[in-house]
This record gives sequence, structure tokens and C-alpha cells, in this order.
Amino acid sequence: MLTGFYSAATALERAQHHHELVTFNLAHAAVPGYRQWMNSTGTFESTLAAIEATNAAERLGTRLRGVSIDISPGPIEYTGAPLDLAIRGPGFFVVEGPDGPLYTRAGTLSLNAARELVTPAGYPILGAGGRIALPENASTITVLSDGTIVANGQPIGQLRLVEISNPSLLETAGATLFRAPPAAVNEATQSSVLQGYREGSNVDMVAQLIQLITGMRHFEAAQRALHVLADSLQLQTRPNS
Repeated sequence: MLTGFYSAATALERAQHHHELVTFNLAHAAVPGYRQWMNSTGTFESTLAAIEATNAAERLGTRLRGVSIDISPGPIEYTGAPLDLAIRGPGFFVVEGPDGPLYTRAGTLSLNAARELVTPAGYPILGAGGRIALPENASTITVLSDGTIVANGQPIGQLRLVEISNPSLLETAGATLFRAPPAAVNEATQSSVLQGYREGSNVDMVAQLIQLITGMRHFEAAQRALHVLADSLQLQTRPNS
């Protein structure tokens, strides 16, 4: 019976984790460039071989396999803002992070005090030669499809675009920022930049709401199982009157 408690408890924990992930996706559904998180659960059949030599108790219950990132593109919408940039293709912008390069699809850019292009979080966007700063007298800004930035008719830099050879290696570093091993990062060959557009989140609101309801039902079922087991244990251990 104690194994039943363990199985039900792991199901509760798994349902809670699923609920937190879905609510995080829903909270960021309107954030440009956000990529929804997904998780998977290991079944008995798929995990038994991997734990054959381990303690039998570890074979019980529900096991979280891990969290992955859905890198499918989000909808691209026209804004007309010269510093709103979207990427067509699998590429990423390169961001100067506090501990090394980061990668993002969020192209809603602005200027900092030094007139450098930065992300909404304030991290500088990197070009082929480092940070990109716009001149003080820039009245017109044009971004070409290859990332070249033209101010008042003169090229001032080129956005660096990269592609990740194995997207499963991406790790989250924020809501719209990712890390990747250097070996997996390649200069973009299949991507281009769209000026005046921004890419929205790829969260499917309807699917996530269904996932939220499903997760609540799983939690309730595990909770009921715990109550039944507790009542049964109480009956079995009650002293004879």
C-alpha cells in the first residue's frame, strides 16, 4: 500500500509541475519572440529498460523526462516601427549577455543612453563587429534583409544572425533569451530580417487552456487516490474494539 502512496504523490508532483509550466506559457502568450515550453512524462514501458538495475521503488510513480523548447515560428505582424525586426527562417539575433552570448527571436529593439541597439531587457544586440550604435543625426534607419543597417543612406553595421544546428541544445536564459553550446552555433544561411515587423509568441492559447484543464483533472484524480489509500490504511490499522 505504501507503494500506492508513492505513486499517487509523484502524480501530484507531476501535475503541479505541469500546471506551473502551462501557466508560465499563458503568462507570456503576448510577449514578442517567446517560445513556449513543453514537458514530457516517462511511462513505465519507456523507462523500465533504463532503470532495470536500480532499486525497485524507483520504478514506481510518474517520472518527468524534462522540459524542452518549442522553436516553431510565431505569427509575424506589421508594426511599421523602424526598430521592430523579425526573422524569417530559423535564425536568432545575438545578444551580449552578462556571462557570454545569448540568442533571441525577440526583435522589439530600442536605443540605450549610448544609442546602442538593445533588447527590451537592456542587453545590447551584437553585429558582425560588436555592438551597433546609431549616429546622433540619424533621421532615417533602414534594415536590409541581410541585417545591414543603413542610417541616412550610409551603412553603419550589420546585425549578426546565427542558426542553431541542434535546437534541442538550447537552454532558457530568460523568457525570450537562450544559451547554446558554441559548437552548435553557425552563421545564418537560411534566415533574413524583416524591418517594421515583429514576431509574436508561438503559444497556442486554446491548446494551453486545454492542457491547464487536463492537468487539473490529473491532480484531482491523484488527490482522490491518496484519500482512498489513506482511508484504507486507517481501516487496516485501526485497533480491534
